[in-house]
Amino acid sequence: MKFGDFAKIKSLQTTAGFRENLQRLDLAMPCDDVVASGPASPLGAALKVGPFTIGNRFAIQPMEGWDGKEDGKPSENTIRRWRNFGLSGAKLIWGGEAVAVRHDGRANPNQLTMNADNQKSIAALRDTLVAAHREAMGDDKGLVIGLQLTHSGRFCKPNDKTKMEPRILYRHPILDRKFHVAADHPLFSDGEIRALIDDYVVAAKPLALFTRTGGWHPRRSAATGNRRAALRPGSCALQARPGTVGARLRNLGPRRARRFFRLHALPLRLWHR
Repeated sequence: MKFGDFAKIKSLQTTAGFRENLQRLDLAMPCDDVVASGPASPLGAALKVGPFTIGNRFAIQPMEGWDGKEDGKPSENTIRRWRNFGLSGAKLIWGGEAVAVRHDGRANPNQLTMNADNQKSIAALRDTLVAAHREAMGDDKGLVIGLQLTHSGRFCKPNDKTKMEPRILYRHPILDRKFHVAADHPLFSDGEIRALIDDYVVAAKPLALFTRTGGWHPRRSAATGNRRAALRPGSCALQARPGTVGARLRNLGPRRARRFFRLHALPLRLWHR
């Protein structure tokens, strides 16, 4: 195989083809001739991760469908996709969807947005998924569902799929040139950094309330004065990273936060059964 060549997917459809490719790459990766099935199989076995037990080894990765409505609510296509997540039988819905914490941070005009108006419709996505999972599997034991809260930073396109509207923390000699970011394009101020941290915490809080109470609570707290409730131990599965990162950034201060905080995907895992 020449440098830069890669195996065609078609050649990996059999165990023999897969082993041949491993040998060509000089990789030691044993594999079985037959994939075992059933609850006692390796892929059907539960997995303990910290305080959580995930019911099997199948996972749905966080992918944007780019099919939300312009107001940031799920469309019929979004709902159908989440229903299929549930029907799949996968016990780890890792991220499910990338959801912007505010309008200017959307990667495209059809990205979901977590705000007070959209909380109930995004909660309904979770309900749809859980109902479909129960339909397929009989119950929702070991089901862990996540949501990925994001701000796309220099790659924002909140209003037009063809128009970049970057929000940046620092100059980047390569990316600024590639994406036509002007030399005098404004940087986030210290106050704007603090506000964005709060936006993450505020977006995460109703999800934390859901986890604590077992039912959806659409109340949205103010960006200030109620941070601690969102960061309380046990409030979010995995101690939601928006809270954890937000707490660290507030301790670092805005100047050091500029070096630490990248405006991109910060995962949040929640809704554990």
